[in-house]
Amino acid sequence: MEKISYPNSRKETTERSNNVLEFYRRSIQKTEFLQSVSTGIDLLHSSFLN
Repeated sequence: MEKISYPNSRKETTERSNNVLEFYRRSIQKTEFLQSVSTGIDLLHSSFLN
C-alpha cells in the first residue's frame, strides 16, 4: 500500500476545489452576461415593434 502524505493531498484537494469554484464562477458570469444580452435584444425588439 502507498503511504498517503496528508499535507500534500490536502493541498491538492484545496487547489482542485478552488479550480472548480473558479470554473463555476466564470460560467455563472457567462450565463449572466448572456442573459443580460438577450434581455437587451428583447428590449430592442419590443421598442422596434411598438
